[in-house]
Amino acid sequence: LSEEIEARFPSVEEAIQLIPQWAANSEQGIILSRDIATMRRLAESDALTDIEVNLGGLHAAPGRRRVLPYLFLSDDDRTELVKLQRANVQVSAQDVPSARKIGLQELLELRSS
Repeated sequence: LSEEIEARFPSVEEAIQLIPQWAANSEQGIILSRDIATMRRLAESDALTDIEVNLGGLHAAPGRRRVLPYLFLSDDDRTELVKLQRANVQVSAQDVPSARKIGLQELLELRSS
């Protein structure tokens, strides 16, 4: 069985224009960004309406503290998450599909280790 995967690397401005087309497509897709601020920019343009944002792959880096085994957040990341929430985006963290999904409010309340 051979499946093809199409990958695109648009700018935020291009993605804002493309996301409605992608959402209307019957094929599944995923939008990846390097950081939460990029997702916030998409959200503030209303491009993420009815799209759930899953946090993952935010690894250890200077200024980031471990919140979950697979998620490290800085104070700036937390500020961006609050902005995402204000843009009416559903945000959660879940490292694998079988794991429990952790909602944003619970995530923000977790103490860094």
